[in-house]
Amino acid sequence: MSQVIELCSIEECTGCEACQNSCASGCIEMKPDEKGFLLPVINHETCTKCGLCVKKCPVLNKPQLQRTKTPKVYACWHKDDGVRMKSSSGGLFSVLAESVLKDNGIVYGAAYDQDMVVRHKGIDAANKLDDLRRSKYVQSEIGNTFKQAKENLRQGKKVLFVGTPCQVSGLHSYLGKEYPNLITCDFICHGVPSPKVFKSYINWLEKKENKKITSINFRNKKNGWENILSTATTSRNNEINLSGQKNNFYYGFVDAVFNRECCYNCKYMTYPRVADFTLGDFWGIGDKIEFSHSREKKKGISLLMVNSEKLSILKTNIVELEERTRLEAEMRNVHLFKPVSLHPMRDGFFHDFKKYPFEIIVDKYLKLPIARKAKIFVKEKFNFSVITRLRKIARQFK
Repeated sequence: MSQVIELCSIEECTGCEACQNSCASGCIEMKPDEKGFLLPVINHETCTKCGLCVKKCPVLNKPQLQRTKTPKVYACWHKDDGVRMKSSSGGLFSVLAESVLKDNGIVYGAAYDQDMVVRHKGIDAANKLDDLRRSKYVQSEIGNTFKQAKENLRQGKKVLFVGTPCQVSGLHSYLGKEYPNLITCDFICHGVPSPKVFKSYINWLEKKENKKITSINFRNKKNGWENILSTATTSRNNEINLSGQKNNFYYGFVDAVFNRECCYNCKYMTYPRVADFTLGDFWGIGDKIEFSHSREKKKGISLLMVNSEKLSILKTNIVELEERTRLEAEMRNVHLFKPVSLHPMRDGFFHDFKKYPFEIIVDKYLKLPIARKAKIFVKEKFNFSVITRLRKIARQFK
């Protein structure tokens, strides 16, 4: 009997799709499991047993990359406030993307499609960049973007690929070598929620609002970077504020109620990082160590971690950079080195998710804790930035 090809276990699989992209026979299909997470399914009747999918799996064969264990850390922000307001934090992704696009390169990132499914796609022009901005808070489908990126690299084009650490690892494993014209960027990841749960949330929200939802912005900065506001955009281009029960998916994401199983034991929250750059919000900047640009905080400050020798791409007049310490970066970004904890109600959530409509699941599992309700109430009813400043003044007299 011929040997059956076996990939990594379901518990370890990140859904990066490196195996599917590497299968020349097309006998691997990514299918959602009952929780909504994509898993590779091999058609053993057509499989040639070449073993390439096993070789390219980043879980089974970790890619060997030139990365530093002591990365430099910067606080940075885009000088264009308009770009910055459209971004989750300081607009650094836009800086990287614009640099690549100006060189006629291709940028790959996650975007909503017309059905509110998050998919990776490539863009070749700055006027298409807004689709890739902002945090999506759901696992994207890679599709054949690894293949596309490889072909672009072979043609000598510059490529920027942005994704979760496990997706970036999947790309590097699929490519099998480092390309000088490839720039990879991961981010400080809180884990990936179930796309099926997200779709149920969108359907529930559309029913509740009686409107078609075309995009979600979980990090709207209308009230400032530190006062997070979630909004949804409808097919008529109207904006809906999502607060209280309407924002229950975000609360479930923050509490890691419905993450992919491997996220609770993530192998990528460590050093060295897999990508050339790691991006995130520089939460807590200035709290312990003086930050001379405190007025910029309301607009958003990006955390940039440089893990390779490709910092030169940022030598441009559209970004401000200030070197900081890794210790400061880790103070409020523990997921640089520590995975999210397994939520005690995760199994119960998915058990009931199979049986009951979303509105029942919301009431049982995704209610906002009273303490957080009170905090949000204060933010919505008062100028929270003023309260914060008053607290700082009060501490000086203690």
